[in-house]
Amino acid sequence: MNKIKIKGSTGNIYEVDWNSCTCPHFIYRCKSLGKSCKHIDYVRKHYPKMNPDVQQIKKINKDLFKLGVHTDNVPYTQEELNEFRITGQIIYDRKVDKYYLLE
Repeated sequence: MNKIKIKGSTGNIYEVDWNSCTCPHFIYRCKSLGKSCKHIDYVRKHYPKMNPDVQQIKKINKDLFKLGVHTDNVPYTQEELNEFRITGQIIYDRKVDKYYLLE
């Protein structure tokens, strides 16, 4: 996942993505508690496209587009994505890292 650099309140630069940060507060406190720091909260608020679910959906759309499938009905929430998996409409081939739509 891509990381962005954010300047902290002390002037230090931290590398941050959707779920991790290099700031001491996250490393020594938040991480072990399963919480986020203010830098991660900032990324989640201001960079929604960094959400791993969005990245996964973009990959699904790309794979389906290559197959000639219109992606208007491809799920845009994790619940909808899970429903497609449960009903067997989308399968993931881990060997080639691609999603396929079953017809």
